[in-house]
Amino acid sequence: MNRRHPSVRWAAELAAAARNASRLVAGARLTDGQNLRRLEADAVACLAEARKLSGLSPQWVLGRRLTTVGDVAVLELRNGTELAAVLKVSRSASGDDTLLSQQRTLQRLAADDRLAAWRRLLPEVLAHGMVAARVYSIESALPGTVGTAIPDTVATDDARRSAIDAISVLHRATGRVETASTELIDAWLEPALSLVAEVPALFATARRSSAVARVREELRAALEGRGVWVSSTHGDYFPGNIFYGPSKTVEGIIDWAQAREDDPAVVDPMTLLLTDRAVRQRSGIGEVVRDLCQGAPLSRPELALLEAHRADCPADPLPVDVMALLGWVRHVENNLRKSPRYAEHPVWVHRVVTPVLKSAGAPGPVSALGRH
Repeated sequence: MNRRHPSVRWAAELAAAARNASRLVAGARLTDGQNLRRLEADAVACLAEARKLSGLSPQWVLGRRLTTVGDVAVLELRNGTELAAVLKVSRSASGDDTLLSQQRTLQRLAADDRLAAWRRLLPEVLAHGMVAARVYSIESALPGTVGTAIPDTVATDDARRSAIDAISVLHRATGRVETASTELIDAWLEPALSLVAEVPALFATARRSSAVARVREELRAALEGRGVWVSSTHGDYFPGNIFYGPSKTVEGIIDWAQAREDDPAVVDPMTLLLTDRAVRQRSGIGEVVRDLCQGAPLSRPELALLEAHRADCPADPLPVDVMALLGWVRHVENNLRKSPRYAEHPVWVHRVVTPVLKSAGAPGPVSALGRH
Protein backbone atom coordinates (compact mmCIF):
# COMPACT_ATOMS: atom_id res chain seq x y z
CA MET A 1 0.00 0.00 0.00
CA ASN A 2 1.21 3.50 -0.83
CA ARG A 3 1.57 5.32 2.51
CA ARG A 4 3.43 8.39 1.28
CA HIS A 5 2.66 11.60 3.11
CA PRO A 6 0.11 13.80 1.23
CA SER A 7 2.74 16.48 0.66
CA VAL A 8 5.03 13.91 -0.95
CA ARG A 9 2.24 12.66 -3.22
CA TRP A 10 1.41 16.28 -4.13
CA ALA A 11 5.05 16.97 -5.03
CA ALA A 12 5.22 13.80 -7.11
CA GLU A 13 2.05 14.74 -8.95
CA LEU A 14 3.37 18.21 -9.69
CA ALA A 15 6.65 16.76 -10.94
CA ALA A 16 4.85 14.36 -13.25
CA ALA A 17 2.58 17.11 -14.50
CA ALA A 18 5.55 19.36 -15.19
CA ARG A 19 6.75 16.92 -17.85
CA ASN A 20 3.70 17.96 -19.89
CA ALA A 21 3.65 21.56 -18.70
CA SER A 22 4.94 23.20 -21.87
CA ARG A 23 1.71 22.18 -23.62
CA LEU A 24 -0.60 22.66 -20.66
CA VAL A 25 0.40 26.20 -19.80
CA ALA A 26 -0.07 27.34 -23.39
CA GLY A 27 -3.62 26.05 -23.38
CA ALA A 28 -3.05 22.60 -24.83
CA ARG A 29 -5.00 19.68 -23.43
CA LEU A 30 -4.19 16.51 -21.56
CA THR A 31 -3.01 13.54 -23.61
CA ASP A 32 -4.67 10.14 -23.66
CA GLY A 33 -1.84 7.79 -22.76
CA GLN A 34 -3.84 5.03 -21.09
CA ASN A 35 -5.22 1.69 -22.26
CA LEU A 36 -3.31 1.69 -25.54
CA ARG A 37 -4.00 -1.97 -26.24
CA ARG A 38 -7.71 -1.43 -25.80
CA LEU A 39 -7.51 1.62 -28.04
CA GLU A 40 -5.77 -0.36 -30.77
CA ALA A 41 -8.45 -3.06 -30.63
CA ASP A 42 -11.25 -0.46 -30.71
CA ALA A 43 -9.62 1.35 -33.63
CA VAL A 44 -9.40 -1.87 -35.65
CA ALA A 45 -13.08 -2.54 -34.92
CA CYS A 46 -14.10 1.01 -35.88
CA LEU A 47 -12.26 0.79 -39.20
CA ALA A 48 -13.82 -2.60 -39.96
CA GLU A 49 -17.32 -1.29 -39.28
CA ALA A 50 -16.72 1.84 -41.34
CA ARG A 51 -15.52 -0.26 -44.28
CA LYS A 52 -18.65 -2.37 -44.05
CA LEU A 53 -21.20 0.42 -43.58
CA SER A 54 -19.67 3.37 -45.44
CA GLY A 55 -17.63 1.76 -48.19
CA LEU A 56 -14.24 3.05 -47.14
CA SER A 57 -11.32 1.83 -49.19
CA PRO A 58 -9.96 -1.53 -48.00
CA GLN A 59 -6.48 -0.15 -48.71
CA TRP A 60 -6.73 2.36 -45.86
CA VAL A 61 -4.79 1.15 -42.83
CA LEU A 62 -4.21 2.48 -39.35
CA GLY A 63 -1.18 4.73 -38.95
CA ARG A 64 0.37 6.40 -35.95
CA ARG A 65 -1.57 7.70 -32.99
CA LEU A 66 -1.61 11.49 -32.89
CA THR A 67 -1.44 13.60 -29.75
CA THR A 68 -4.94 13.73 -28.31
CA VAL A 69 -6.57 16.71 -26.65
CA GLY A 70 -9.04 15.38 -24.14
CA ASP A 71 -10.98 12.16 -24.04
CA VAL A 72 -10.80 11.50 -27.79
CA ALA A 73 -7.98 9.48 -29.35
CA VAL A 74 -6.93 10.37 -32.91
CA LEU A 75 -5.20 7.97 -35.32
CA GLU A 76 -4.03 8.35 -38.88
CA LEU A 77 -5.64 6.41 -41.71
CA ARG A 78 -3.11 5.98 -44.48
CA ASN A 79 -3.31 4.90 -48.10
CA GLY A 80 0.25 3.79 -48.67
CA THR A 81 2.43 6.81 -47.89
CA GLU A 82 -0.50 9.23 -48.18
CA LEU A 83 -2.53 10.47 -45.21
CA ALA A 84 -6.11 9.82 -46.33
CA ALA A 85 -8.18 10.52 -43.21
CA VAL A 86 -8.17 10.53 -39.43
CA LEU A 87 -10.03 8.18 -37.10
CA LYS A 88 -11.33 9.72 -33.87
CA VAL A 89 -12.31 7.31 -31.10
CA SER A 90 -14.01 8.40 -27.89
CA ARG A 91 -12.56 7.14 -24.62
CA SER A 92 -15.27 8.43 -22.25
CA ALA A 93 -18.74 9.96 -22.03
CA SER A 94 -17.13 13.39 -22.44
CA GLY A 95 -15.42 12.13 -25.58
CA ASP A 96 -18.78 10.89 -26.91
CA ASP A 97 -20.23 14.37 -26.42
CA THR A 98 -17.24 15.95 -28.17
CA LEU A 99 -17.51 13.77 -31.28
CA LEU A 100 -21.29 14.08 -31.53
CA SER A 101 -21.04 17.86 -31.23
CA GLN A 102 -18.38 17.91 -33.93
CA GLN A 103 -20.55 15.86 -36.27
CA ARG A 104 -23.58 18.12 -35.74
CA THR A 105 -21.56 21.27 -36.30
CA LEU A 106 -19.91 20.03 -39.50
CA GLN A 107 -23.28 18.94 -40.87
CA ARG A 108 -24.80 22.34 -40.03
CA LEU A 109 -21.97 24.33 -41.61
CA ALA A 110 -21.80 22.11 -44.70
CA ALA A 111 -25.52 22.77 -45.30
CA ASP A 112 -25.23 26.56 -44.89
CA ASP A 113 -25.22 28.05 -48.39
CA ARG A 114 -24.20 31.45 -47.01
CA LEU A 115 -20.72 30.03 -46.52
CA ALA A 116 -20.31 29.11 -50.20
CA ALA A 117 -16.72 28.20 -51.13
CA TRP A 118 -15.47 28.79 -47.57
CA ARG A 119 -16.78 25.33 -46.72
CA ARG A 120 -13.75 23.81 -48.46
CA LEU A 121 -11.85 24.57 -45.25
CA LEU A 122 -13.93 22.04 -43.30
CA PRO A 123 -13.17 18.34 -42.90
CA GLU A 124 -15.79 15.95 -44.27
CA VAL A 125 -17.25 13.27 -42.01
CA LEU A 126 -16.75 10.10 -44.05
CA ALA A 127 -18.13 7.63 -41.51
CA HIS A 128 -19.35 7.56 -37.93
CA GLY A 129 -20.93 5.14 -35.50
CA MET A 130 -20.40 3.33 -32.21
CA VAL A 131 -18.08 0.50 -31.24
CA ALA A 132 -17.77 -0.93 -27.72
CA ALA A 133 -20.40 1.61 -26.56
CA ARG A 134 -18.19 4.54 -27.62
CA VAL A 135 -18.61 6.98 -30.52
CA TYR A 136 -16.16 7.11 -33.40
CA SER A 137 -15.82 9.35 -36.43
CA ILE A 138 -13.69 9.26 -39.58
CA GLU A 139 -12.89 12.61 -41.17
CA SER A 140 -11.10 13.54 -44.35
CA ALA A 141 -7.53 14.74 -43.93
CA LEU A 142 -6.96 18.41 -44.68
CA PRO A 143 -4.02 19.71 -46.68
CA GLY A 144 -1.25 21.88 -45.36
CA THR A 145 0.84 22.27 -42.22
CA VAL A 146 -0.70 22.62 -38.78
CA GLY A 147 -0.10 26.05 -37.24
CA THR A 148 1.76 24.74 -34.21
CA ALA A 149 4.42 23.30 -36.55
CA ILE A 150 5.23 26.64 -38.18
CA PRO A 151 8.44 28.12 -36.71
CA ASP A 152 8.09 31.53 -35.05
CA THR A 153 10.62 32.91 -37.50
CA VAL A 154 8.59 32.03 -40.60
CA ALA A 155 6.14 34.82 -41.45
CA THR A 156 3.95 34.26 -38.41
CA ASP A 157 2.32 37.70 -38.82
CA ASP A 158 1.12 36.60 -42.26
CA ALA A 159 -0.19 33.35 -40.80
CA ARG A 160 -2.07 35.16 -38.03
CA ARG A 161 -3.63 37.61 -40.47
CA SER A 162 -4.67 34.76 -42.75
CA ALA A 163 -6.25 33.00 -39.76
CA ILE A 164 -8.21 36.12 -38.82
CA ASP A 165 -9.34 36.64 -42.41
CA ALA A 166 -10.49 33.01 -42.69
CA ILE A 167 -12.60 32.94 -39.52
CA SER A 168 -14.01 36.40 -40.29
CA VAL A 169 -15.75 34.92 -43.33
CA LEU A 170 -17.71 32.60 -41.04
CA HIS A 171 -18.49 35.41 -38.59
CA ARG A 172 -19.63 37.84 -41.28
CA ALA A 173 -21.80 35.33 -43.13
CA THR A 174 -23.61 34.07 -40.05
CA GLY A 175 -23.53 37.16 -37.85
CA ARG A 176 -25.38 40.31 -36.82
CA VAL A 177 -25.16 43.00 -34.16
CA GLU A 178 -27.03 42.33 -30.93
CA THR A 179 -27.44 44.72 -28.00
CA ALA A 180 -26.03 42.86 -25.02
CA SER A 181 -28.65 42.29 -22.33
CA THR A 182 -28.14 40.62 -18.97
CA GLU A 183 -29.86 37.49 -20.26
CA LEU A 184 -27.71 37.36 -23.39
CA ILE A 185 -24.50 37.95 -21.44
CA ASP A 186 -25.35 35.19 -18.97
CA ALA A 187 -25.96 32.81 -21.88
CA TRP A 188 -22.43 33.57 -23.12
CA LEU A 189 -20.94 32.94 -19.66
CA GLU A 190 -22.65 29.63 -18.95
CA PRO A 191 -22.00 26.84 -18.28
CA ALA A 192 -18.42 28.15 -18.08
CA LEU A 193 -18.58 30.08 -14.82
CA SER A 194 -20.62 27.40 -13.06
CA LEU A 195 -17.97 24.85 -14.06
CA VAL A 196 -15.18 27.14 -12.86
CA ALA A 197 -16.92 27.57 -9.51
CA GLU A 198 -16.58 23.82 -8.97
CA VAL A 199 -12.83 23.68 -9.71
CA PRO A 200 -10.58 23.31 -6.64
CA ALA A 201 -8.52 26.35 -7.61
CA LEU A 202 -5.98 26.16 -4.78
CA PHE A 203 -7.99 28.35 -2.41
CA ALA A 204 -11.16 28.04 -0.35
CA THR A 205 -14.56 27.33 -1.91
CA ALA A 206 -16.13 30.51 -0.54
CA ARG A 207 -13.40 32.69 -1.99
CA ARG A 208 -13.57 30.85 -5.32
CA SER A 209 -17.34 31.34 -5.56
CA SER A 210 -16.95 35.02 -4.69
CA ALA A 211 -14.32 35.49 -7.41
CA VAL A 212 -16.51 33.75 -10.02
CA ALA A 213 -19.45 35.96 -9.04
CA ARG A 214 -17.23 39.01 -9.43
CA VAL A 215 -16.14 37.96 -12.93
CA ARG A 216 -19.80 37.61 -13.87
CA GLU A 217 -20.71 41.02 -12.41
CA GLU A 218 -17.76 42.74 -14.09
CA LEU A 219 -18.59 41.31 -17.52
CA ARG A 220 -22.25 42.23 -17.14
CA ALA A 221 -21.31 45.81 -16.21
CA ALA A 222 -18.82 46.12 -19.07
CA LEU A 223 -20.98 44.55 -21.80
CA GLU A 224 -24.58 45.49 -21.05
CA GLY A 225 -26.00 47.87 -23.63
CA ARG A 226 -23.10 47.49 -26.07
CA GLY A 227 -23.61 46.40 -29.65
CA VAL A 228 -21.83 43.02 -29.97
CA TRP A 229 -21.32 41.07 -33.20
CA VAL A 230 -22.72 37.59 -32.59
CA SER A 231 -22.34 34.71 -35.01
CA SER A 232 -21.34 31.09 -35.37
CA THR A 233 -17.94 30.63 -33.78
CA HIS A 234 -15.31 27.91 -33.78
CA GLY A 235 -14.78 28.22 -30.04
CA ASP A 236 -11.26 26.76 -29.92
CA TYR A 237 -9.49 28.78 -32.58
CA PHE A 238 -5.79 28.30 -31.90
CA PRO A 239 -2.91 27.33 -34.22
CA GLY A 240 -3.26 23.61 -33.47
CA ASN A 241 -6.64 23.63 -35.22
CA ILE A 242 -5.55 25.63 -38.29
CA PHE A 243 -3.77 24.26 -41.37
CA TYR A 244 -1.70 26.49 -43.67
CA GLY A 245 -0.47 26.21 -47.22
CA PRO A 246 3.06 27.14 -48.39
CA SER A 247 2.17 30.85 -48.63
CA LYS A 248 0.72 30.82 -45.08
CA THR A 249 -2.87 31.02 -46.30
CA VAL A 250 -5.39 28.96 -44.34
CA GLU A 251 -6.17 25.65 -46.07
CA GLY A 252 -8.27 23.97 -43.37
CA ILE A 253 -9.81 24.33 -39.91
CA ILE A 254 -10.41 21.27 -37.72
CA ASP A 255 -11.98 20.33 -34.37
CA TRP A 256 -15.36 22.06 -34.39
CA ALA A 257 -16.78 20.36 -31.30
CA GLN A 258 -16.73 23.60 -29.26
CA ALA A 259 -18.55 25.68 -31.90
CA ARG A 260 -21.47 27.85 -30.84
CA GLU A 261 -24.20 29.82 -32.54
CA ASP A 262 -25.08 33.39 -31.49
CA ASP A 263 -21.73 33.71 -29.71
CA PRO A 264 -19.57 36.86 -29.51
CA ALA A 265 -17.49 36.61 -32.66
CA VAL A 266 -14.49 38.22 -30.96
CA VAL A 267 -13.99 35.01 -28.96
CA ASP A 268 -12.22 33.39 -31.93
CA PRO A 269 -9.60 36.04 -32.77
CA MET A 270 -9.01 36.65 -29.05
CA THR A 271 -8.42 32.92 -28.45
CA LEU A 272 -5.87 32.96 -31.26
CA LEU A 273 -4.04 35.93 -29.74
CA LEU A 274 -4.17 34.61 -26.17
CA THR A 275 -2.76 31.20 -27.05
CA ASP A 276 -0.10 32.74 -29.28
CA ARG A 277 0.94 35.13 -26.53
CA ALA A 278 1.03 32.32 -23.95
CA VAL A 279 3.37 30.28 -26.15
CA ARG A 280 5.68 33.21 -26.84
CA GLN A 281 5.80 34.19 -23.16
CA ARG A 282 5.98 30.57 -21.99
CA SER A 283 3.20 31.27 -19.55
CA GLY A 284 -0.34 30.08 -18.95
CA ILE A 285 -3.38 31.60 -20.61
CA GLY A 286 -4.63 32.54 -17.16
CA GLU A 287 -1.49 34.61 -16.60
CA VAL A 288 -1.84 36.30 -19.98
CA VAL A 289 -5.47 37.20 -19.27
CA ARG A 290 -4.65 38.44 -15.77
CA ASP A 291 -1.94 40.73 -17.14
CA LEU A 292 -4.25 42.14 -19.83
CA CYS A 293 -6.96 42.76 -17.24
CA GLN A 294 -4.40 44.63 -15.15
CA GLY A 295 -3.49 46.95 -18.00
CA ALA A 296 -0.80 45.15 -20.04
CA PRO A 297 -1.06 46.47 -23.62
CA LEU A 298 -1.55 44.53 -26.79
CA SER A 299 1.16 44.94 -29.39
CA ARG A 300 0.53 46.96 -32.54
CA PRO A 301 0.27 43.79 -34.70
CA GLU A 302 -2.23 42.29 -32.22
CA LEU A 303 -4.35 45.45 -32.23
CA ALA A 304 -4.21 45.54 -36.03
CA LEU A 305 -5.56 41.99 -36.22
CA LEU A 306 -8.46 42.79 -33.91
CA GLU A 307 -9.25 45.95 -35.87
CA ALA A 308 -9.21 43.97 -39.12
CA HIS A 309 -11.71 41.57 -37.60
CA ARG A 310 -13.96 44.41 -36.39
CA ALA A 311 -13.86 45.97 -39.86
CA ASP A 312 -15.37 42.74 -41.21
CA CYS A 313 -17.79 42.39 -38.29
CA PRO A 314 -18.63 45.98 -37.33
CA ALA A 315 -19.93 46.51 -33.80
CA ASP A 316 -19.11 48.59 -30.75
CA PRO A 317 -15.42 48.35 -29.83
CA LEU A 318 -14.76 46.25 -26.73
CA PRO A 319 -12.00 46.99 -24.22
CA VAL A 320 -9.02 44.65 -24.29
CA ASP A 321 -9.67 43.25 -20.81
CA VAL A 322 -13.28 42.43 -21.68
CA MET A 323 -12.23 40.60 -24.85
CA ALA A 324 -9.54 38.75 -22.90
CA LEU A 325 -12.00 37.57 -20.25
CA LEU A 326 -14.50 36.42 -22.88
CA GLY A 327 -11.74 34.39 -24.53
CA TRP A 328 -10.69 32.95 -21.16
CA VAL A 329 -14.26 31.99 -20.28
CA ARG A 330 -14.65 30.01 -23.50
CA HIS A 331 -11.20 28.40 -23.22
CA VAL A 332 -11.81 27.20 -19.67
CA GLU A 333 -15.28 25.91 -20.52
CA ASN A 334 -13.94 23.98 -23.52
CA ASN A 335 -11.35 22.15 -21.47
CA LEU A 336 -13.58 21.38 -18.50
CA ARG A 337 -16.20 19.93 -20.84
CA LYS A 338 -13.66 17.93 -22.84
CA SER A 339 -12.50 15.95 -19.82
CA PRO A 340 -13.13 15.99 -16.05
CA ARG A 341 -9.38 15.48 -15.61
CA TYR A 342 -8.70 19.18 -16.06
CA ALA A 343 -10.47 20.19 -12.87
CA GLU A 344 -8.18 17.82 -10.94
CA HIS A 345 -4.94 18.70 -12.71
CA PRO A 346 -2.81 21.00 -10.49
CA VAL A 347 -0.68 22.54 -13.26
CA TRP A 348 -3.64 23.36 -15.47
CA VAL A 349 -5.63 24.81 -12.57
CA HIS A 350 -2.66 26.80 -11.30
CA ARG A 351 -1.69 28.29 -14.68
CA VAL A 352 -5.09 28.72 -16.36
CA VAL A 353 -7.76 29.24 -13.68
CA THR A 354 -6.15 30.54 -10.52
CA PRO A 355 -4.46 33.75 -11.85
CA VAL A 356 -7.75 35.12 -13.19
CA LEU A 357 -9.77 34.22 -10.11
CA LYS A 358 -7.16 35.68 -7.78
CA SER A 359 -7.13 38.86 -9.83
CA ALA A 360 -10.92 39.00 -9.80
CA GLY A 361 -10.88 38.62 -6.03
CA ALA A 362 -8.54 41.56 -5.51
CA PRO A 363 -9.95 44.71 -3.86
CA GLY A 364 -11.40 47.36 -6.14
CA PRO A 365 -14.67 48.51 -7.70
CA VAL A 366 -16.61 46.03 -9.84
CA SER A 367 -16.91 48.62 -12.58
CA ALA A 368 -13.12 48.70 -13.03
CA LEU A 369 -13.33 46.21 -15.93
CA GLY A 370 -13.37 47.87 -19.30
CA ARG A 371 -11.18 50.83 -18.37
CA HIS A 372 -7.99 49.38 -19.90
